[in-house]
Amino acid sequence: MPKKKKPTIKVCTGPCCAERKSKKIAKRLLEEIEQVGMQDNVSVKKCDCVGHCKEGPVVLFPRSALAFEGVKPKDIPKVLRKIITAME
Repeated sequence: MPKKKKPTIKVCTGPCCAERKSKKIAKRLLEEIEQVGMQDNVSVKKCDCVGHCKEGPVVLFPRSALAFEGVKPKDIPKVLRKIITAME
């Protein structure tokens, strides 16, 4: 039986989002995922510009059509809770 692919959280790292510290957002997401023990259930991937430059940094969870705009490091626990809830 093939291994089931983990759902992916995407963090825009295009120029505008990168200026607003999106790489730090991706790092914090990974840390929070490990802290809550979800590293085997979800992954984080940096992606190119998603076209929402004025609303960045942008975090997407395509599996459940979730989009979070203007994300700050302090928002990560709340964002991750919403993603985990969507996965249930």
